[in-house]
Amino acid sequence: MGGRAQTAGEPAGDVSPSPEQTQASEVPAGLVIINPPTTGGEVHFLLEDEVVSLQPGEFHVVAEIDERVVKFDRGEDFGFVEQKVSDEAWVFAVGPRGWRFQLVDRTAAAEHLQRCRPRSSKPLEAAAQP
Repeated sequence: MGGRAQTAGEPAGDVSPSPEQTQASEVPAGLVIINPPTTGGEVHFLLEDEVVSLQPGEFHVVAEIDERVVKFDRGEDFGFVEQKVSDEAWVFAVGPRGWRFQLVDRTAAAEHLQRCRPRSSKPLEAAAQP
């Protein structure tokens, strides 16, 4: 028989992608910032010169970018944090020392995004008015 022999661990024929691969491919390109529903609180941060607010269960996507800086207040007396970011997925979390900002892989990001919605497009000033 002509053709190449299959080696151990190599799939035979066409194989559908795993659920993890499918989920990871659903993460938008660019910088993805997520405030999971589990934080229970709204987070405000500065992305370059733009103030962005995310309710619990919201995410924000910035089309493909070069490196930028995200700044946020950790709360209480824990101070401010500056984090350089680029086209990756980041998740806010709350811990014993206030807000944290963590880099996550595409599979974890996809899992978070299944429970989240895009952020409201209302500017911060408009959202604060009755």
